[in-house]
Amino acid sequence: MPHGVDHDDSYELAAKTVARSLKTLYPDDDISVVQCWQKEILIDKLIQSPLPIREVHVCCHGDAGRLSLAIDYDNKEWLLRRVKLMDRLADRTLEGGGRMFDDVAIGKASIEKELALCAGYFSSVIRPWELLKLQVKHRHDARWMLWGCYAGGETTTHGSSFGDADPRRRYMQRMNLGAPSVEGIAKEIARTLKVTCTAATGHGGTDMWHVEKEGKRVKLVRNTPETHGVEPHWMWSVARSHWVTYDRSGTLLSEPIIYGKARSRVELTTTHEQPPAWLTDLYYGKGR
Repeated sequence: MPHGVDHDDSYELAAKTVARSLKTLYPDDDISVVQCWQKEILIDKLIQSPLPIREVHVCCHGDAGRLSLAIDYDNKEWLLRRVKLMDRLADRTLEGGGRMFDDVAIGKASIEKELALCAGYFSSVIRPWELLKLQVKHRHDARWMLWGCYAGGETTTHGSSFGDADPRRRYMQRMNLGAPSVEGIAKEIARTLKVTCTAATGHGGTDMWHVEKEGKRVKLVRNTPETHGVEPHWMWSVARSHWVTYDRSGTLLSEPIIYGKARSRVELTTTHEQPPAWLTDLYYGKGR
């Protein structure tokens, strides 16, 4: 949230869990957890990095069209205000007739001003010199990991989840920039930033998990709306979803890369869909 207030700290806890796990793998690296309620905070932090970037992990609500960093911010009023503003731009006309701004121009403006990181930003909206700054900050083997639901789809269509009568559908549809579909956000990140990018895709999304004590034993428990926020928290794909990784060219790899290693189906499959032991062990300073 804008002033550091977030009544659901699940994503913060998940990010801190990731940071501690990365410390197991890269004890000499400088690892930061940054609250990014809007995309500019994330991008500025990366550009300002004094060291080459090895890995970027984003814990958020996601889909193939956008990484929502401030979901339901201002009870959705902010988004509705943006919808009305862009509709007014669409209605503006020139003195001699005709529209002042076409849908592609309005779509680019919407992507640029959105709090979320939307598909199309890196490929069509960001200024070329800012994109170059981001590219050169990453190591040649740099990786991104998107710990959000549905962000791994190869293509998407902005606005398709809203009904025809919903004004947000019209607002989102302009972000397709005149195309019937656009490249998914994970694939776009990989191809434009020249990194590998891993995300979940499929119908199930990801769930939050935490640890609970049961006598002398500890067990992994899937979060519920009543879950008390404590670290560690893991975001993990459920049975109807799976992880995918795109390489620097945007090509889908045969196995997803998670924490620097290609993971086989056996490594990713567990009873009750819970996070695998190799993943939780990293938080406790063990394994790879």
